[in-house]
Amino acid sequence: MKLPAKHTAHSLNYAIKNSFFRLTVAVSITFTLVSIGLIDFTESELFIPHLQHDFEQMIKIHKQQSGVIISQYKDTIFYRVDDQHMSELPHYLKELDVGSHEVFHNNQAFHVLVKEDPKFRYLFEINQSDFEKMELIIVAIIILAMFLSWAVALFSAHILAKKILDPIERLSKKINSIEQGSLSTRISDDFSDDEIGKLALFFDHYNEKINAYLTREKLFTSDVSHELRTPLMVISSTCELLIAQKNKQHKDFIYLLKIQIACQEMKNLVAIFLALARNDELNNSQQNSVDSVLTSQYQKYLPQAQAKGLKLIYNNLSDEAQYYSEEFLAIVIGNLLENALKYTLKGEITMILNNDGFTIQDTGQGIPHEIQHTVFEPFIHTQSSCSQSIGLGLSIVQRICEKKGWSVKLNSEENLGTSISILFKSKIVFDEL
Repeated sequence: MKLPAKHTAHSLNYAIKNSFFRLTVAVSITFTLVSIGLIDFTESELFIPHLQHDFEQMIKIHKQQSGVIISQYKDTIFYRVDDQHMSELPHYLKELDVGSHEVFHNNQAFHVLVKEDPKFRYLFEINQSDFEKMELIIVAIIILAMFLSWAVALFSAHILAKKILDPIERLSKKINSIEQGSLSTRISDDFSDDEIGKLALFFDHYNEKINAYLTREKLFTSDVSHELRTPLMVISSTCELLIAQKNKQHKDFIYLLKIQIACQEMKNLVAIFLALARNDELNNSQQNSVDSVLTSQYQKYLPQAQAKGLKLIYNNLSDEAQYYSEEFLAIVIGNLLENALKYTLKGEITMILNNDGFTIQDTGQGIPHEIQHTVFEPFIHTQSSCSQSIGLGLSIVQRICEKKGWSVKLNSEENLGTSISILFKSKIVFDEL
């Protein structure tokens, strides 16, 4: 059995890697946004209140002084001006409103606090260029770390997926080897006592049950084979002795001949059904032309059709002889004809042979569309006025066709009839009229 590709869009390997990478991306983006938010929070909730406190202190220190005051320190400048001396302020500070401002001038960053009273306008300018550079570096590092975490996530996802899937792949290979080998092999001994080990143990228990079922089925089919074939052999041999003792003109001769033919058909049926049950091939299966088998089945079912007032027609449209197993062909054709006779109340049943296979069509009640896809299952009931089940006939037809590599093409519509074609290829097809 060929295992599926490892890295398709629907594989478990892809799902694990994709989920891990998505999770890493989501976490890293969240961490980045939170970190940048914390930087802004620190600046707004801690740094600015501290500056405002220093601003208030500067105002108090210079309160007793008169006139315009411009006090410059290392990284700060304090301004106190009135309306007449506003021109002494730098131009980038003149238009600022009362409050807190971030100002950029000459490639430098300043934080400016503005306050005023009826007499003066106060400004407190802090050069925070170094702080802004540090803040940009920290943000860049955080963003770079985010992208690096994505690269690490891709590599880690590969390792994680391999670590998770290795025992699953080993389990899959073990199960695949059992399909090709013995059903009695245990696989749980090769796994540790974890979830995969428990799954392997469950499979072993299930496999043991299947093996027991198969063993019982083989014993049953062998018993059936012996118990059915023995009485059939007795009946067949007895009929041969009686036929040899009777004159062909004797009234019992025809009855004995019918019994012998029916006994031979039962022997063939037993052999075929046992072969289907065991999934075996029939040994020494007799080959015959499809035309000969169709002709034989036509002659066999013609009296039944005539008794119901139906026309049974056989048309050979094939220009080449086709040879297949006579026993299988006879069962397939016989089951199809029996279904056609059962569900056709008036009209005709036509048997057509062509180069691709053969078709049996009728003018019966048809098969409801809703059950056409299940019609090859045993004992499917129709919802027609007859209220009868389709039975095992089409199920047997399907199983034989699957075994021989043939296909079944169903074409049916209620109250118009049914057409079933057997094509010598492997596929079941459902069409509508």
